[in-house]
Amino acid sequence: MEKSISVTKLNAAKRQLETAIRLYFHDEDPVSIHTLVSAAYNIVRDVNRKRGGPPMLIKDDLIELYVKTEYQQAMRKKLNEPENFFKHADRDHAETIEFNPDTSEFMILDAVRGYSGITGESAPLFRVLYWWVIAANESIIKAEFKEKLAAPARAARSIGRRKFFEVMLPAAMRTGGRSSVGKPSE
Repeated sequence: MEKSISVTKLNAAKRQLETAIRLYFHDEDPVSIHTLVSAAYNIVRDVNRKRGGPPMLIKDDLIELYVKTEYQQAMRKKLNEPENFFKHADRDHAETIEFNPDTSEFMILDAVRGYSGITGESAPLFRVLYWWVIAANESIIKAEFKEKLAAPARAARSIGRRKFFEVMLPAAMRTGGRSSVGKPSE
C-alpha cells in the first residue's frame, strides 16, 4: 500500500472535531466522541500555546488561571482521566471508569473555539455545534450570546439533536467559512 495523504496537525484536529460533531449529533458512542475530541483538543491547545493565543477554557490553561498550584496536578489528572482510560491499558487493564458524556460537549465547544481562533475558520459543523449549545442551554447563556443565535436555531431547540443538525447544517453551510464561531449569519 503506497497511497498516503499529507495531514497537518490542524487539519487532523479539524477532521477529528468534525467527525466527533457528526457522531455527537447522531447520538453515537460517547466514548468514541470523547476520544476524538480529546485528541483534537490537545492538538488545538498545543498549537494555540505555541502561537501565543488566548487561554483555552478547559484543561491546563483554565487550571493554571483558576486553581491553586498545589491542586493543579490533581485537577489535570481528573480532567484527563477518561481520555487516558480510553487510550491506555498498561496500568489499569481490569479497571472500570464512571464517565459522564456531557463533559465532551464543552470540550468540543472549547476546541472549536480554539481552532477558529487559530485559523479564522468557522466550519459549518462548528457553527451548528455552537448554535446547539446555546439553544440547548439558553436559560444559562448571557444575553449578548443569545443575540448571536439565529432565530431558526432558537425555534429548533425543541426538536432534539439529530433533527436540529439536519435543519441547521444547510443554514450553516450558507453562512460561509471565515466568520468567527458564534456569528450565525454574515
